[in-house]
Amino acid sequence: MEKKKIKKLKIPFIKIATRKVLMENNKEKIAARQKAYYEKNKEKVLEMRKAYREKNKEKIAARNKAYREKNKEKIAAINKAYYENNKEAERDKAYREKNKEKIKQNSKAWREKNKEKIAALNKTYNENNKEKLRAYKKAYSEKNKEKIAAIKKAWNEKNKEKIAAKKKAYRENNKEKIKAKDKAWYEKNKEKIAARKKAYREKNKEKIKAYIEKNKEKITAKKKAYSEKNKEKIAEIKKAWYEKNKEKISAKRKAARDNNKQKTKKIKKEKEIEYIFSNEDIEKCANILRGNSIARSNCRHLSNGILEYFRTEKLPENKANTNSTANLPYSNVVVKSETSALIASIIPTEVFPNQEIFPGNQIYDPLPEGVELSNFCDITNPYMTRYSHDIKKLTDIIIQRGQIYNYGIIDFLGIQGNVGHQLNFYKRKDEVIFIDCQFKKGERLFNNIESKYDFDRTFSNKVAFTMFSF
Repeated sequence: MEKKKIKKLKIPFIKIATRKVLMENNKEKIAARQKAYYEKNKEKVLEMRKAYREKNKEKIAARNKAYREKNKEKIAAINKAYYENNKEAERDKAYREKNKEKIKQNSKAWREKNKEKIAALNKTYNENNKEKLRAYKKAYSEKNKEKIAAIKKAWNEKNKEKIAAKKKAYRENNKEKIKAKDKAWYEKNKEKIAARKKAYREKNKEKIKAYIEKNKEKITAKKKAYSEKNKEKIAEIKKAWYEKNKEKISAKRKAARDNNKQKTKKIKKEKEIEYIFSNEDIEKCANILRGNSIARSNCRHLSNGILEYFRTEKLPENKANTNSTANLPYSNVVVKSETSALIASIIPTEVFPNQEIFPGNQIYDPLPEGVELSNFCDITNPYMTRYSHDIKKLTDIIIQRGQIYNYGIIDFLGIQGNVGHQLNFYKRKDEVIFIDCQFKKGERLFNNIESKYDFDRTFSNKVAFTMFSF
């Protein structure tokens, strides 16, 4: 059989320009025809498109990239216009509502796949739009303060452990960096920090006081541990600070001394009116020094403690013992006796260089020519001799020889195998108050010394005394 000859259709050649004109004039007709064809052959068309894209991936990507690069502004304008025109588009809105989960999953998958790409894009965008972003964030924050605070709070609550671990890891890895940063910030904001702390302390006095009271032991232990651990560091800081602030410290100390002089004068003047020390004050001091001790051999420590109170005008913190008052020199005496009578005793004059010694405390042998006993005082002699006085005349002698206010010690000589004893006295105008811390509470202050001790059997009726004024 002979093959049938297929007649070739003669398609007239149409110039490109003419074809373009035809397409322009028949847009709707062509679109309708294409749409009808697509509806009729959907699967076939989609398969063809898919096959084409698979085959020409790189070519399409390169072409799209080139087009985007060339038409950046045009694409941005089209997208913007589309977004503005379709914000409330029912079709898009309905699609989003219908496909929420699908869109969410697709977005998540895309982000997971393109992490590096997104990070790079964000970084570039942030770098190029710093001012714009800062302004936007500021405006948004101002507008949505409560909302942001609530979101942050909720997130922090949910991620406590995660945040703590992250912070800890960062601190561990960046110790030096953090230290340097904190130091720099502190140096820059010293005044600001000081003012803020001061304001906080002023505002929260009661709160701070309550916290300190509650955590005394904890705070003390913490300070002690830190001091022990950082001895050298603390010493260096103190030294450096002192070197830096020498003049300031010197001026401050001078001002404090001047101020204290005025205060001391004022206090002494006020105390003169109140007889300087009241009986209640002295009783309180005696009670602290005695404590719960029942020892009968610590009279010297107690006497020293009372005199130290008179000198400093500060109540002691602890009871008298060998560690607290034994090294004070006031009562370091040597007693000379003959049989059962006290003849004299001596006391080192090193006690007195910065204090006043009153006439009648000492007798030197021989006395310098033309000098009366009543006003003689030689501070250069290493020892001062104290001759004894009859116990019956002691109160009158102290009043006669002393000034308005004096403090002192009295020494008893023990006889018939008994040990000696020492106590204090306080001369207040025309009154002498004797103080013996070894007596029971409430009986430690008295005026009649003769009735309180067994003279002639336990102690010699001849006693020696030393008078001070601080």
